[in-house]
Amino acid sequence: RVEFNARGDRVLNAFRTDPHVGKWMRVSTAWHGLIHSQSLQKIKQNCRDLLGIKNKELFDLQACTMKLIFSFQQYGYVPQISQQQQRRPESYSAPSHVNVESGTGSWANCSSPKESTWEERKHHLTRWEKHRDSSYTSISCTGIHYRIPGRSLHDIQFSEQTMVIGVLSGASGEGPNRRRNIRSTWASGRSNVLFVVAGPWSQIEEEYEKHGDLLWLDMDEIYLTEISHLTFKTESFFSILYERVVSKSESVQYLFKTDDDSYVALEKLYYVLLKANWGDDGLDYWGKCKADAKPHRNQVVEWQKKWFIPYEVYTFDHYPTFAMGAGYALSRKFLSCAFGNKQHAARIRYMPNEDVAVGMLAERCNVKCTNDNGVWIRYDKAVDGINMDRRIVQHYVKSEEEMRIFHNSLPSISK
Repeated sequence: RVEFNARGDRVLNAFRTDPHVGKWMRVSTAWHGLIHSQSLQKIKQNCRDLLGIKNKELFDLQACTMKLIFSFQQYGYVPQISQQQQRRPESYSAPSHVNVESGTGSWANCSSPKESTWEERKHHLTRWEKHRDSSYTSISCTGIHYRIPGRSLHDIQFSEQTMVIGVLSGASGEGPNRRRNIRSTWASGRSNVLFVVAGPWSQIEEEYEKHGDLLWLDMDEIYLTEISHLTFKTESFFSILYERVVSKSESVQYLFKTDDDSYVALEKLYYVLLKANWGDDGLDYWGKCKADAKPHRNQVVEWQKKWFIPYEVYTFDHYPTFAMGAGYALSRKFLSCAFGNKQHAARIRYMPNEDVAVGMLAERCNVKCTNDNGVWIRYDKAVDGINMDRRIVQHYVKSEEEMRIFHNSLPSISK
């Protein structure tokens, strides 16, 4: 308890003395009620209630503060301490910038000042930003500093690749092992597979230099409900690769996003996207499509809590149709609309569920999702087996061993 109090006091004092955060803490009535004149133990319990953190799970005052500030900056509200299912208040009205008649939140724009362009920023770079591979992109009015190996971009652009794959992965934890497993199985020998990571640069610098296949975002790895950075990671991959490769190379037809616990049968994916006959319209947005999905408003039910979305973040009762996050592809046409001159991704209001966020961009661009049941989310190995016979993508691969079993189930040409 003594150690907890000492650490907590240091964190709290750092926030209070910060010129920006400290001022916000002083004027925020919600923060005032949460933390002012309270013992650290009471603050701890309030934050546990706010974040839905169980008593046996690790408590983090910094995460609590980040949730409050992110929600305030991105959505203009402060989350309330409640363990009950959220219901729309009778007097609740949507923010003025939200087009209620559209039926979904796809046309709501963020309201923060737009970030300056990289060309404008070049004259005011910090030493940290002057790395040879550094640049900036903008997602939902948020400027994001990133690094991607220039040699990898050059190789992709001039090797006539038809598709580039982005794999969302964690800088630490299980991330390094999962990337190693993918490099030795379905991505072996491929130069068009990039891993999208965030977190401290020191955690991935050596791997970045060694493999040349990391796209690093200069932001924290956060997975907490409405402050999750997964959308920043996903849309940054699309934005950066569209700007740096797709818009400059006629050969790249698709960008494909997946996760580091997915197995992807690349030869099957190439065939479906590039060789199968889909008529004159072709495929612009491909994956496991989900229609008429509703936001989860319940923090009590464990499986809903992970994707809890309050009304202040998303006003509407339904999401637009979207491709589920296990794996989905975007065409040049879709990418041009969402990440090109129209700047939809840079202007759209932030949605922390990354697959829903891309579905919102699809609705803005009038792009339809093409469903493929070859994208599997979960599997029961006793019932379904561990093989890729009927699958193009298999999500939630449970172990390194099963990743290799899936890999060995394919014909040698796919390996």
